Amino acid sequence: MLQISTGKFFKHEAYETLRRAIYYTNYRVFRDDRIETQVGSLQPVVGVHGLGALTCEIIERIQKLPGGPYSGEIIATGGETLINDFAAVVSFALSITCTTDLDLARRLVANERPSLGADLVPQKYVPRMFDRAVNWQPSDSDHLQRFVADLVALERKSYEGAMRAIRRYVIGAHRISDDVNLAYALFVMSIESLAQNFDGFEPAWDDYDQEKRRRIDEALGETPESTVDKVRTAVLANEHVAIARRFREFALAHVGPHFFREEAEKAAGAISRPDLSIALRRAYSIRSRYVHHLADIPRLLVGIEGFHETMTVDGEPTLTFAGLARVARHVIETFVARAPKTETEEFDWMKDLPGKLTMQMAPQHWIGNPQGFDATTAQQYLAAFIGQLVTRLLQPSATLTDIRPVLTKIEALVPGLAKPAQRLPMLALHFIFNFVASEDFRSAGYPKLIETYKSDFETPSTISLAAHLVTGQNPDWPLRAMEELYASYFRERHHANTLKLGRILEAAFTLMLAEQNRAAGDFTRARQLIACAVEICPKHAVLRNFEASIELNDLVAIDWQAILLPAETPPG
Repeated sequence: MLQISTGKFFKHEAYETLRRAIYYTNYRVFRDDRIETQVGSLQPVVGVHGLGALTCEIIERIQKLPGGPYSGEIIATGGETLINDFAAVVSFALSITCTTDLDLARRLVANERPSLGADLVPQKYVPRMFDRAVNWQPSDSDHLQRFVADLVALERKSYEGAMRAIRRYVIGAHRISDDVNLAYALFVMSIESLAQNFDGFEPAWDDYDQEKRRRIDEALGETPESTVDKVRTAVLANEHVAIARRFREFALAHVGPHFFREEAEKAAGAISRPDLSIALRRAYSIRSRYVHHLADIPRLLVGIEGFHETMTVDGEPTLTFAGLARVARHVIETFVARAPKTETEEFDWMKDLPGKLTMQMAPQHWIGNPQGFDATTAQQYLAAFIGQLVTRLLQPSATLTDIRPVLTKIEALVPGLAKPAQRLPMLALHFIFNFVASEDFRSAGYPKLIETYKSDFETPSTISLAAHLVTGQNPDWPLRAMEELYASYFRERHHANTLKLGRILEAAFTLMLAEQNRAAGDFTRARQLIACAVEICPKHAVLRNFEASIELNDLVAIDWQAILLPAETPPG
């Protein structure tokens, strides 16, 4: 939001809204001083509870719509995201505590007792950031202004990456007060997030896990070299290979000479470049052990006071909080300084406004419109209409949308489609609507169109099954074919090309298959499927009662409609 509010993406005039907030901080600024940046300003006010306080002022800008204002036009957001992002940038750039949360600031700066799982209070882990008081220096203003200017000048993709890293860094610093293990991992992740998206790293076969590599190479055996290369390329493309290496190489590539010179003068036991490579590898390993196994970071890193940047752990240099924090800040600042800048850029900034959610429009508003209907959207229309029909089966008062204009388009499109897979979603939609509609609402081409392509429904498929279920018909497919369809559906139900049946029809499918198994004498499988149906619709009381009843009695014929649908609402 900070970058959007600069207006670099706007082509017209903007609404301007002044945002003010109080930041609680350990930073002390002289009473008459004011720090100005490209996105906002800071001015001291009277603090509380031994903390300093700054007034933040930011002009929020939202582009005007030409010819407006219009009803419902966005002229401002709530402002919280803007204020909080600026606090994170100030905290990061000046290495201070800066937050709108008074309790958090007090806990980070004024707390004298360590929290659960920590041996020391936060100010013992990272220098300056949590000191009781950090006094303003003339160079601070210049540094913050330059950093903010570079940050908002970034190309949008780089800006978003930088802000993610900055937020992770600041959140990681805050977590020192309650979870040092998570804090250490977040510091590592602040670098990792940039390494994953901006390093241009291309893994080689030698980067792949040695044991996995050996097994694949043995399996390829005498395969031609060209095929071997294709297999290796495919494996590397599908796996996160050498993540630790790309993290380390990205960080090292963004550590400039002044890290070991001007910056090192103020550091305690500044790390050397040869040790940094090893320490970064160990830092990533510590992060991974915590993320995957909740393993604590080495005790030496959290139990000894002082700001030495490394400790020797298992014979190797390992970054302390102070060392890791300095590396992360330097890497992020270097990334911001080096990444491409632009004065203007084409970007759909509206989608990134805070508090804005994009949701799918309810089907009744679009399902009857043939304008967007074609072979690629037919399944979407079908799923929406089936959803409406299932709702009506459960609630007789629910209405169905009149989709006859879409059916007319189906009658024009289907004859030109050669593949059954292209026709079937359209045919199913055409058939279902006309089956449940009264005679005077049926389309002109029904039932001739369905009779012409009747064979498309005979091959077992999820779409054909759905058409049978919602119209109360039995597809009469062999048990083996039904089992295969059942397995493939639940394996692929969230794939883009699979029609999603919804809970009721999934339970209906399961009970239908249970009945086929019961009729075939496989009572064990039938009971398993009934249990699966209950777990698909856990809040369906009649279904749960049915499951309970068969525990005491022999299995009788399983009628999914009688179990799942209200007694007074037969399908069709």
